[in-house]
Amino acid sequence: MLKLTFKRLIIAEKSDMGRAIADFLWPQKDYNDNKTYVEKDGIAVSWAAGHLYYLAQPADYGYPTWNYYPVYPVDWEINPYANKSVQLSVLKDLLSRAKEVVHAGDPDREGQCIVDEILDKCCYKGPVKRILPNAKDNSSLKRAFDAMDDNANHKNMYIAAQARQRADWLVGMNLSRCYQEQAKKYGLDERWRVGRVKMPTLALVVQRERDLQSFSKHYFYELQTTFQKGNVPIRAKLVPSDKLNLDEKGRVLEKTVLQAIATKVKMSSGIVKSYKRSTGAEYPPLPYSMDKLQVEANKKYHLSPKKVLDIVESLYLAKLVSYPRSDCNYIPKAQLEDSPKIIEALKKYGLNVADKADLSIIGKAWNDSKITAHHAIIPTGVLPANLDSDQDKVYKLIGQRYIMQFLHPCRFETAEYTIIAADETFRGSCKHILDYGYKGVGLGESNTEDDNLTDVLPNLAEGENLGLPADCRIDAKETKPPKRFTAGTLISAMTDIWRYMSSDNPNRDKLKEIKGLGTPATRDGIIEDLLATTIKGKPVRPMLKEIKNELIPTAFGFYVVDNIGKNLTVPDATALMEYKLAEVEAGKYDIASFLEEIKCMVNENIDYAEHHQFPPDPEGKPPVECPHCHNGNLIKCYSKATKAEFYLCNNKECKNPYNNKPYYYNVGNDGEPIIGYCPVCKNVMDRAKGPYGFFWKCPHCNKNYRDKNGMPDFSPKPNNTFVKKTFHKS
Repeated sequence: MLKLTFKRLIIAEKSDMGRAIADFLWPQKDYNDNKTYVEKDGIAVSWAAGHLYYLAQPADYGYPTWNYYPVYPVDWEINPYANKSVQLSVLKDLLSRAKEVVHAGDPDREGQCIVDEILDKCCYKGPVKRILPNAKDNSSLKRAFDAMDDNANHKNMYIAAQARQRADWLVGMNLSRCYQEQAKKYGLDERWRVGRVKMPTLALVVQRERDLQSFSKHYFYELQTTFQKGNVPIRAKLVPSDKLNLDEKGRVLEKTVLQAIATKVKMSSGIVKSYKRSTGAEYPPLPYSMDKLQVEANKKYHLSPKKVLDIVESLYLAKLVSYPRSDCNYIPKAQLEDSPKIIEALKKYGLNVADKADLSIIGKAWNDSKITAHHAIIPTGVLPANLDSDQDKVYKLIGQRYIMQFLHPCRFETAEYTIIAADETFRGSCKHILDYGYKGVGLGESNTEDDNLTDVLPNLAEGENLGLPADCRIDAKETKPPKRFTAGTLISAMTDIWRYMSSDNPNRDKLKEIKGLGTPATRDGIIEDLLATTIKGKPVRPMLKEIKNELIPTAFGFYVVDNIGKNLTVPDATALMEYKLAEVEAGKYDIASFLEEIKCMVNENIDYAEHHQFPPDPEGKPPVECPHCHNGNLIKCYSKATKAEFYLCNNKECKNPYNNKPYYYNVGNDGEPIIGYCPVCKNVMDRAKGPYGFFWKCPHCNKNYRDKNGMPDFSPKPNNTFVKKTFHKS
């Protein structure tokens, strides 16, 4: 039977977007729904399920065991996920019947990669168009289809995604293996999880904890004066001279010094040295990117970054907000036409402040030149229904930030002045609010607690004599320790990692340009991995722990940062990598050269690890000396065949002379190796397998013992003597 051909096949990244596209194309929903795709009038709409392929594992390249490294694939391979084979088969069949394909993956590198790798693996040779859907509502989809272009124009996004995947693979696969195997030689039995973003993120938290541990509180002092002109107070603070005893931030440490200065100032007139008056405006904050939303939701509601991402994903699936994994804070001007509908929906949802929105205002957020792969996260204008408590909180944050774009800025006047008294310099400023704007409608702080706020600004002139000070006081203050990171502030730090680099670091500007460590799609996962206590069902030591919303490094976290190559713990390497990825995407750098640089970095770390002397286990667990050779340590291993753990000596020369094989040790209930000692000669016994199961044998005195739950059983053997009974006839 001849199969139907399609003039056009549209492939989305996930089923929800595919079905949204189908509903947009056929609002009556009169299409044929085949569960894995829909079709009507010679057009089919189908979807992937995220990535249908993964990068082949080292075993696929002939490196079956963990202690083989480095692994540098020449011809990179991708394998299909077994649990996604049905959808892949459907797409293969549809592609064989399609005259044209429309790539409708998410508008970023990963979205480009997901569909492009399907087209490549299925050897599709027909024409391919591209749409960039930022949201699932009809208005957004119409804009996406109206702007449809050739998929070839987005090829470099695909290449950049491949480069990122392969770079992460090369770093993670090789260096996790290398550091784990080298540390094992020194008795550290732990799974290492090395990643190019994970390590500098961990180092950030470790450094903050060390800053906190080394912090020493001390007092410093400030001299405050108040002059008077009419009824207007003029407050100013002493600018300390370099001749005084100051701390590293230029603060006075000796109160007596200020007391002497105060005595002189009280008897001296204040002369205005400089005076400047100006007006300014504070504009509403921009709409949310994912990282900014995660920070805000964590701060206000203690929601974890992953929880926030999951919530926004659910709102996106319900067509309530635009694409969640955005690193952009701007909106295309074309979407201004949606603002009446969106504002009206927000009113109906209960955000009454939307009544104050002035749709004639076109703020800084509407800027086409600053749009990246996505625009900011904004409402779509679809009215929410049946949101749970957390969804409601996050949706309102997004809605309120959108409303702010249609509110007036906060406008103010400022006065800045310098006063000389007793040959000492005093500096002050004050602010007068002309119009609170967006800050006066309940969506932002009103700054009523600002010490610089005043009802009337002073009118001063250079050279003016203000007379004696009305007040002169010394304030004692104390230094504050650095605050530990929360999940939210760590997300913010990862995004703005350039702030944590010295001003003379040449990579600082690069990191600022590429928006830091990781992406909106990966940052929460990085933190989750550092906190993880299990990976794929197997226990691992966490590198971070969370106590009362604060992130604290574990002993193992400190250990990793202290014993891993320093180029992995500073953000510089990631900065350069991300910068080069941006150049690959722009077509200015080729993927082969990029990966060669990654290999060089991997080789440097392998060399470092192989020559590094790893200290003892940070948890205080001493290495278990091999009882046979006494030259190696017993390390824990895992058998894929038996799906069981066991211990093995890390001295490759340590072998059983009877079979030339390594000695194997079972794992006891306490996690330690089971070592059986002969009760007769006190030598180490071997656990062997005979025709009736396992038993223990002493190779020195040739005594045998039964096995009980993996341990030698020294109890007396049961008496199996049979007693013959005599039966008498009654």
